[in-house]
Amino acid sequence: MYNISKYPIGTSPNEWKFEANETISCIYGYEYDRQYFDLIPITEENWVCDKELHATNIFAFIRFAEVSGTFVLGQLGDRIGRLPVYLLSIGAATIGRTLAVLTASQYWLFAALAFMGSFASNTAFQSPLIVAMEISKDEKPCCTISVAVVWLDSRCLRSSTDSLVDSELDLVHVDDFRSLSVVLLYATIQY
Repeated sequence: MYNISKYPIGTSPNEWKFEANETISCIYGYEYDRQYFDLIPITEENWVCDKELHATNIFAFIRFAEVSGTFVLGQLGDRIGRLPVYLLSIGAATIGRTLAVLTASQYWLFAALAFMGSFASNTAFQSPLIVAMEISKDEKPCCTISVAVVWLDSRCLRSSTDSLVDSELDLVHVDDFRSLSVVLLYATIQY
């Protein structure tokens, strides 16, 4: 919100005289709605008013990274093998997302690390699933697909239960219920 109301109503735009530093950002201040989120980069670094596009840009970077990473690392997996791509994606996601948490005060570094962490996030799940589908027995292909269904269901379950988790317990909840997916993947390979 900018203060450009210093000219009376009815004054023609030809009479307006804009000078350098005439606008005042956030003249009425701002307040965060912390009902759903408490400690996120937007609230910690005050990405509001003049910096309001920071959060939108980060979201766009992350979505672009996920889409491009799926294509690039998928093709790379066909060329150099799924195991190296899987290890690369786990490393990139871990390093990128861990360091992004620590660098929110430097916007472009945060954006680059969020991009790096999200570039490999889909491949970290897809590589083991593809390997399991390739090595599972032909008579039970539905067992491998059940891993994908459980993973998708756990993502939906997590998003619906996040609002129920108190901010003190945020560090405790298990991300994506992936342990159940690993158990199902192991059971698929065994039978």
